[in-house]
Amino acid sequence: MPDRPALLRKDDMAKIKMADPFAFTRELAKKDKKLHILSGGKAILEKYEVRGAFSTGCYPLDVSISPHHPGLPWGRLSEGYGLTSKGKSTMGESALIECQKVVYNKTLPGVPVLLKFEGDFSPPRFAALGGDIDRLIIIEAHHMEGGLEQLDRWLQAQYKEFGKELPILVDWDSVAASRTEAEMDADHYGPGQIGGQARCLSTNLPYFTDLISYSHTHILMLNQVRHKMNELNNPYAQRNPQANQPQPTGGFAPGFYASVRIEMRDIGRIHEHSDDKKSDAVYTPLGDQVQMQMIKNKVGPPWRKVVVPIYYRYGFDDKESWMIHLENRGIVEGKGGGHYKAEIPGFPPIQFYKNTGWKRHLENPEFCEAVKACILDLARKESGLVVEAPADVDLEAIEMGTGVTQDAVEPETVTEESDQ
Repeated sequence: MPDRPALLRKDDMAKIKMADPFAFTRELAKKDKKLHILSGGKAILEKYEVRGAFSTGCYPLDVSISPHHPGLPWGRLSEGYGLTSKGKSTMGESALIECQKVVYNKTLPGVPVLLKFEGDFSPPRFAALGGDIDRLIIIEAHHMEGGLEQLDRWLQAQYKEFGKELPILVDWDSVAASRTEAEMDADHYGPGQIGGQARCLSTNLPYFTDLISYSHTHILMLNQVRHKMNELNNPYAQRNPQANQPQPTGGFAPGFYASVRIEMRDIGRIHEHSDDKKSDAVYTPLGDQVQMQMIKNKVGPPWRKVVVPIYYRYGFDDKESWMIHLENRGIVEGKGGGHYKAEIPGFPPIQFYKNTGWKRHLENPEFCEAVKACILDLARKESGLVVEAPADVDLEAIEMGTGVTQDAVEPETVTEESDQ
């Protein structure tokens, strides 16, 4: 990392009698009520600091989104998109289940909300994933405008009754299945209206971005991708696959207003193997391995990849994803024949056989916490949060917000400017 000059803090500016336009701005904002200006760390942190996040049910995915507050950040929008059967609904339902476990300030429980347009919700599957049907709110709508209007009224009523500190997670499943009111009123057998979803989203998403800001609400938009019709038979697109990448439905508005965008790709199947070749369980598929990539991230580093095993029977396998995540980063090393070796900081090297041996070691709570700490430490190093500080910077002082050490300002420079 290149050398950077030491930052001047408030105490250093007072020593050298430097002009303080920040204090002047604060006084000006107090006098002129038409000025909506924030000056200083305290005022900015109160407005824009992320106060928490909802877990997705997969810890490596949470820390890849944000090493500071792992998970889907409060007060923001996010988008998860991919082709069909890539685990989008499973990710949304898993996040709703994790929201049911949240309790803020010992008095406000997490409120999971499912904004459903498809009408294909399965209560038995939600219960099989670990969810509680009695603590789930479903908003049903026939078209996009009606669903967003109901969501707006419900959020306004919740904020008025409980305040904006109530943790709320809204799972919008899905944007591609949300038809506009004009499409519902049009002829079902005639040509559809082009761009209706994009116009509706570009009009309403700025409002919801402002509505949930400074609150403990997160809106997760699940979306499907489509191909550009004018490039399907284009010879240039056929020779250059990058020219015709699948695009999410609904135009560019979801990408503009989402703080986190997760692209989901299927990279393999999880099979149940059997030594008996006559058995039907030789190649029985049990789930999929889905690669999730942070295409856009305003709360952490983008372009991070996480491989998540999703089983058809019970959804995310969180602890198995730990092993895959550490194996991709060299902490867990495969020895062949299903045997692995892991070197977790704070523990002696261990050897285990496949996923069953790994989960047996994770039954030790201390080892489990050490693995989570290792995953978090790797995410912070990849994001640049753990760096070597210059010689004149006190890391503890920066973490406490007090700034650089007193030796950062040379006494001779202070004397010369004070004499002037």
